[in-house]
Amino acid sequence: AKIKDEKDTSAACLTASITILDISAGGMLIETDYSLASDDIITSDFTIQDKTFSEKCRVMRVLKKDAGHRQYGLKFIEMNSSVNEKLIQCILFLQSKNVASIR
Repeated sequence: AKIKDEKDTSAACLTASITILDISAGGMLIETDYSLASDDIITSDFTIQDKTFSEKCRVMRVLKKDAGHRQYGLKFIEMNSSVNEKLIQCILFLQSKNVASIR
């Protein structure tokens, strides 16, 4: 998964790698060594179950971790209802696989 900082309007805008720690229909918790601030707007590209998403997000929460890593709570903005439904279906599928593996 990766993010693009929307503040950078240059042709060679910054793209940074992220790790998604948690995801829901409304947003996600990510970890990266890239520095963001509350209320920053980014575009996040990620794939779940062979479905690719590219969604604008607002940084809602900033948590600094050790060794330069930071965690950010992101809220999806401008996600249309059909994309949101596709994301929910992917999340439910992954949750059902996790429950099955626990049994």
